[in-house]
Amino acid sequence: MKRNTVNNKVAFKLPYINNMYEPSEPPKTSSKAKAFLSQRFPQLRSRYLKWHYVSLVNKFIKDFMKDPQPFLAVEIETVNRCNFACEFCPVNRTIDPRPFKLMEESLFKKIIDELGAMNWSNYITLYSNNEPFMDKRIVEFIQYARAKVPKAYIHLTTNGSLLTVEKLKEILPFISLIVVDNYNDDFILTPENQKLYDYCVDHQVDKNKIVFSMRKEHEVLTSRGGQAPNKGKVKTIKSKCYLPFRQLVIRPDGKVSLCNNDVYGKYTLGDVNHQSLMEIWHSSQSNEIRSEMHKSGRKNLELCKNCDTKLTGEPWTPIIDENDS
Repeated sequence: MKRNTVNNKVAFKLPYINNMYEPSEPPKTSSKAKAFLSQRFPQLRSRYLKWHYVSLVNKFIKDFMKDPQPFLAVEIETVNRCNFACEFCPVNRTIDPRPFKLMEESLFKKIIDELGAMNWSNYITLYSNNEPFMDKRIVEFIQYARAKVPKAYIHLTTNGSLLTVEKLKEILPFISLIVVDNYNDDFILTPENQKLYDYCVDHQVDKNKIVFSMRKEHEVLTSRGGQAPNKGKVKTIKSKCYLPFRQLVIRPDGKVSLCNNDVYGKYTLGDVNHQSLMEIWHSSQSNEIRSEMHKSGRKNLELCKNCDTKLTGEPWTPIIDENDS
């Protein structure tokens, strides 16, 4: 793999490769003066991003509280296990305290059938705090989801270790996006991911359908509600979080968590075994969380007050500057 070095960081110039560590370009603006200032004084860009994020989130939450809307993303964890030992993950394979659970096929189909009846056209994420290909049924589940919810944006992220070329060929016609997280401190594709990458290049796979994300094995990310093993405590940040206003995260037993950072299921907002998705979305538990976030931000929510996650896109994308006092 050919590499270029930019400011001592590896910048890949190859198709399908996304390097999250490559320096970002300044945001496009209509003003040459603003662009000049952004390049010469990057701290201004950082402050702009922070202000822009807070403004967007506050407006989204305010509008929601006036006129509650359906969820925009459903995250389904069909098995609660991962085969990697990422240091940032509270449930990596060396420390995961959760009792093993595999989602019943009938429960998965109930969720998907309900989304189909809603004519769902937003996000279905077929992973959460797990490696999705540890569920041997995942290919069939992707195919079922596409058949029942044809307009949905179906997405998953995998470390690639269990994804063979044959499985990739099976899911490509049905998936909207698959992100392959490649963990290597030298930014070299693992042998398994190299095979996948070579297949994509040789067969000119649609670049909008698969991305190889170059990740570090020992990276430090967000605090995950104060649960990340390799990150200390963080101060409660001022900005509110819009995850409770836009996503449903379903655990393998059918119970619904606060968000994707609620890795241990400390909060349970409902149970899809006995309730519909919309009943859970409008449940008293869900409404109490949203009301508190709208009124006081993160400080009075046990998990949220220790969380520094900020997200600005779909699938969830962290903003560059996480510092907030």
